[in-house]
Amino acid sequence: MELIKAYPPQVKEWKHGPNIDFTGDMEEPAEEYILEITPPEPSDKDFIYFNVTVKKEILNPKLRRQLFSANIYYHFKVKTNNEAPTAEFYFTLIEEAALNFAIYYYENIKKTNLKGHKIKKPLFETLRADIQNAIDIWKKN
Repeated sequence: MELIKAYPPQVKEWKHGPNIDFTGDMEEPAEEYILEITPPEPSDKDFIYFNVTVKKEILNPKLRRQLFSANIYYHFKVKTNNEAPTAEFYFTLIEEAALNFAIYYYENIKKTNLKGHKIKKPLFETLRADIQNAIDIWKKN
């Protein structure tokens, strides 16, 4: 498998709540990764696309409000070289998406009340089952 092209990311959502709501204890779930592998291109069966959506949110449970929400979509063109997709290969693309998400996040939270909130690096063992599930769904189609 070979990465042919990483397309520019698409910011689907970027919401920052009012500063007054950033009080007390906040919940910060781990970043969420939504994965999709497309069917092969009709014109060339050796090309598929791997899509990663990275989501981040920060919540104020006392106020029952979402304080921050981000959703960025990453799109990769992959040449299969007649090989079956592997979780390890797709994880490298997830790492690339996560790094680009973190760069965008840190650039856009400067001088905000989010500066103390970090992006966690994705862990292969945590995502292995989700990646394999995406591969299995792709194989069925």
